[in-house]
Order: sequence, then structure tokens, then C-alpha cells
Amino acid sequence: MKRELGALRYGAKDDEHPDCWVECGSDAGPLYTLSVFHSGSGVFTEYSDADMSEEVATKSFKDLDETAALALWQALLDGRLDQI
Repeated sequence: MKRELGALRYGAKDDEHPDCWVECGSDAGPLYTLSVFHSGSGVFTEYSDADMSEEVATKSFKDLDETAALALWQALLDGRLDQI
């Protein structure tokens, strides 16, 4: 994850692939995504299901550095949604 963030932030800008993300969820429950963009912004989205049928909640971030982005991804992977 750290390598991908570094490539995203400091590598050649790619308008076709401007972000990298982590998704967590199951077929039976909500799906959570946390995208980080080369600009340093980020978006956390909770969907109602794995098909992304309905957005339940979103939260935006600005000026994320590599450390902050990794901490948010780790919180998502650990199920600590209250820390996102």
C-alpha cells in the first residue's frame, strides 16, 4: 500500500488512473471504500451493498500525506470505522 501511495503522489500523473483505494465489505452487508487521489484528497464512501446500489454516507479529506492515508486505510482494514 505504501508503494502505491508513493507512486500515486510522486510518480507521473495519470489522468486515467488518478487514485488508489481500499474496499472492505461482504455480499451480505455494506461495502466501504476509501480512495486517495494524487492531489492528496480522499473520499470514504459507505455503500448499502457490494453492488454499490446506494451511497449511505461519504466523507471527504484534503491534504492527506502518505502517513495519514495509510492510517486511514489501516483503520478501514481493522474495522475501526469511527476513526475514519
